[in-house]
Amino acid sequence: MGVPWWPMRLAGPQGVVLRPLKRADAEEFAEVRVANRDWLQPWDATLPGADVPSGASAGEVPDSDEVLSGSALQSALREERAAFHSMRRALQSQA
Repeated sequence: MGVPWWPMRLAGPQGVVLRPLKRADAEEFAEVRVANRDWLQPWDATLPGADVPSGASAGEVPDSDEVLSGSALQSALREERAAFHSMRRALQSQA
């Protein structure tokens, strides 16, 4: 049971397309989130009741100058993917 306008897909005049996330987007979404972590931090939500230092977002690496590579990068990507899938499951359960 759906509505004719969902999922909505918006196309801008310069070829930019805005559409809902898909499962196939998860890996690229996680990589972009990690790559832009510092810029996105002011808009990131924190977990209610979580022990998060003032001014820090949930899951933030304490040393913001740290360059992630190797296993640290893989770990960060796994965390981002888990968050993406948690959001998706929550949205599906509300539908």
